[in-house]
Amino acid sequence: MKVSYNWLREFVEFNHTPDELAELLTWLGLEVDSVTEVGANWTDIVVGKVITCSPVPKTDHLSHCTVDVGENENLSIVCGAPNVGRDQIVPVARVGAVLPDDFKITKRKLRGVESYGMICSEKELGLSDEAAGIMILPHDWDIGTPLDQYMGQLDYVFDIEVTMNRPDCLSHIGIAREISAVTRLKLKIPSNEVNESDEPASDYLSVEIDAPNKCPRYAARLIKGIKIAPSPMWMQQRLEMVGVRPISNVVDVTNYVMLEVGHPLHAFDSNLVQDGRIIVRTADEDEKFVTLDSKEPQLVKSDLLIADENRGIALAGVMGGLNTEIQDDTTDVLLECAYFEPTGIRVTSRDRAISSESSRRFERGADPELVPFAIERAARLIKQLAGGQICQGIVDNYPKPWRQKKINLRPTRVNKLLGIRIQSYKMKNYLTGLGCKVEVVDAKNCTVNPPSWRHDLTREVDLIEEIARIHGYDRIGNAVTSRVPLSVNVNNENQRKKINQIKSSLTELGLREAINYSLIPASEFDKFPVRVEPAKVLNPLSEDMALLRPSLAVSLLSAAERNIRAGVDDVRLFEWGKCFWSVNGKISEEYRLGGVICGQSRPDSWLEKSRNTKIHDIKGVIEQFAHLNKLDNIRFICYDVIEYLKYGGKILTKQKNGDIEIGWFGQIHPDIAERFNLSIPVYMFEFIGSRLLELTGKIPIHRPLPRYPAATRDLAFVLNSRTDAQTLDEIIWKFGGKNLTDVNLFDLYSGEGIDKDQKSLAYHLTFRDNVRTLSDSEVDQFIDRIVKEIENKVGASLRSIK
Repeated sequence: MKVSYNWLREFVEFNHTPDELAELLTWLGLEVDSVTEVGANWTDIVVGKVITCSPVPKTDHLSHCTVDVGENENLSIVCGAPNVGRDQIVPVARVGAVLPDDFKITKRKLRGVESYGMICSEKELGLSDEAAGIMILPHDWDIGTPLDQYMGQLDYVFDIEVTMNRPDCLSHIGIAREISAVTRLKLKIPSNEVNESDEPASDYLSVEIDAPNKCPRYAARLIKGIKIAPSPMWMQQRLEMVGVRPISNVVDVTNYVMLEVGHPLHAFDSNLVQDGRIIVRTADEDEKFVTLDSKEPQLVKSDLLIADENRGIALAGVMGGLNTEIQDDTTDVLLECAYFEPTGIRVTSRDRAISSESSRRFERGADPELVPFAIERAARLIKQLAGGQICQGIVDNYPKPWRQKKINLRPTRVNKLLGIRIQSYKMKNYLTGLGCKVEVVDAKNCTVNPPSWRHDLTREVDLIEEIARIHGYDRIGNAVTSRVPLSVNVNNENQRKKINQIKSSLTELGLREAINYSLIPASEFDKFPVRVEPAKVLNPLSEDMALLRPSLAVSLLSAAERNIRAGVDDVRLFEWGKCFWSVNGKISEEYRLGGVICGQSRPDSWLEKSRNTKIHDIKGVIEQFAHLNKLDNIRFICYDVIEYLKYGGKILTKQKNGDIEIGWFGQIHPDIAERFNLSIPVYMFEFIGSRLLELTGKIPIHRPLPRYPAATRDLAFVLNSRTDAQTLDEIIWKFGGKNLTDVNLFDLYSGEGIDKDQKSLAYHLTFRDNVRTLSDSEVDQFIDRIVKEIENKVGASLRSIK
């Protein structure tokens, strides 16, 4: 919904700046997607008249125009617009004028013809997005007059996201009412008083409703002797500003009133309606009908039609018919304003693939009590802009009148539910400001009658929500009566920065972020064996949202399956999100970081062929991720594997108080992968979010570049094939002394010369001192101690390296 800042101020005189108003509306639940500045305080842009217009030689689109800009001055201007012609009144930007986006008008020569200005389009003036041709101004505007005397007042357009339950906010008055309620400023309603002729409208019109369940109210007015013409520039500007194309004075009025008060209207050429008889009925099977946009939808019996004696003339609440369209020679207008049942309009609009501003409002729920005001307001404006006589009376058929609801409200319940104390008189003021009628019964109860435009107010809790909204959610921030501990407070700014850094580092490593629902079907939990009790949703929206996921791997495996099914075989995904489980009936939750990798390890290239991803690839990703995030002393323990992995292990980091488990990794068990329709090996990792945030991003310690040379040694050990390299790494680091600076495993060998149940691991060791050069004898002492400890602890023997 687009609304104008200046238009809103006609109904409530607020002093908020556009940015302040956008913030206020967002707080009220009307999220402002954007605020766009339109119009301009122009200089050197005047009203001109095209005196001559001829094609520029050797071009197929340029015209050479002579334009009168007043004070006996004619300008030579080259124009490329297809609609330029003689005797037109147009906006002219002189040399030196500056248009929106800092576009400066200068003297130019085009195809040998000098041009001293520009004839402007609406887009070039910053009025709308219309750029197909130049803007044509009314003929009664004075030549040479600065354009800003007629138009161009600076305005701001708010693009507001209106939720489905608030159709009353699909209008300027609806938005203004919200502003009035929270600011306590007076709401001004525009006049709808009309001067009628002595001729009764009922002598010419009749309204029959054959489907009262689909159309509870239908009203009509007759205006005779009107003259069709363009609507005034101020109305055209406002319509274009909010995205509606001006057509003619009568049609523009119906759109203008719809945007102003929120109720759709439609104008028929009265002389094209058979005997002035309106029949609201359902369509006949295969009935033919052509809409205003020249389309012929296939109608069914559930579609509601506005018809005369012989044919349909409008698809009710959706679009008018071509057979009764307002035309240039129309003299009598039959003005329609009705209330249609929302569900039927929604079904018709959807099934016939016809969406309009009218259907958008009716399918959400219009206001049946607003019908008389809207039709009178439109009739007043039509007479003002098109002349004519308004026939006496409204022909109003209202077989199913709206009945006002009564809701019991308990002030003590309001304060108890909100956790704060609001005085009863303030509650009453908040609700009356929204249009409710409040009657105090006693100190503990009051009766509230919601207005006809608030279909969403049906229960006491709805009224409590409105009181909280107008009172201000920000004023209820400290009213928490119970606290739920979370493992990670993602609202903390530093943590948000860390999370963004974590995501960026994985993106650098070639993984793509996946965003999945925390809710999963019970069938996916059954595919994924975990030793936890699932967290169940008491009232799930559907079977696909019955449980909360216990592991990110569940969602990521489903995402991998969807990618592979779509032809993306090499999958590298990660996700930051919550996991849940039940412990003794209480729900626990924590943030986790997970990832899956499958397919080829890298794309094929001319240099080398790729290979399938292996366990070492996922370990490499984890190590690089740890390095990028300054997560020191990462180590892998390959035992006590998580139940859904074939093999893998835990991810630990060494801290002062010992090793801390921060996650796990490995290959998804093939049986589980097959349940997710994954026939290739899939590897995953999963980090505990709170520990990751606590340990990552530490400030690195600066060390100067080494001044003294390093001493290196290569050692190879023959040991049992079941002994992991991590064990040797730990022994080497522990007994290598303070001068050991680097340990690198550079070879794994098994085969000739090595027993079948053994393997050889070769390490490259680097020693260095910061204040002197180490002697060979010192390094040999470290080596002897390392060899001795490895022999004693794991039974390995030293193997010579040739």
